[in-house]
Amino acid sequence: MSNEKKLGAGLLGYLGPFFPPCIEKLQHAFYGKRLNFSGSILEDLGRGIPGFIGISRAITTDDYAWFWSMNFKTGNDSKIAVLLPWGQDFDRTSGTSADRHIALYVDYVNYENAVENIIHQILAVHAAWVDRVLLASKA
Repeated sequence: MSNEKKLGAGLLGYLGPFFPPCIEKLQHAFYGKRLNFSGSILEDLGRGIPGFIGISRAITTDDYAWFWSMNFKTGNDSKIAVLLPWGQDFDRTSGTSADRHIALYVDYVNYENAVENIIHQILAVHAAWVDRVLLASKA
């Protein structure tokens, strides 16, 4: 099922998955439109966010191999991973191409403020990228 939140999908070394309200906006931004993105685009987006340490592949305990993980470190050296699923639901059965819902993983308990800040920064750089893509497509 597309866009499903997999509550039992753990990630080694992290707590989660978590699905705070700000993740809904991120899900819509990345998978609600018909724009494709790649690892290199995610790297470019991440470079504009303080604490970004790179992208990687991730496999959760339910054996799902995620499209990419955007990895961050906070000021206290805690880690945050934002896992992005594959966008292979071409029929968009839940109004999105995502195989499942974006998931958030952290390695510490009091994560809410740092996570919200990072998600809002991802949304901002993503919106700027979408604007550039749409502008270029009209040229």
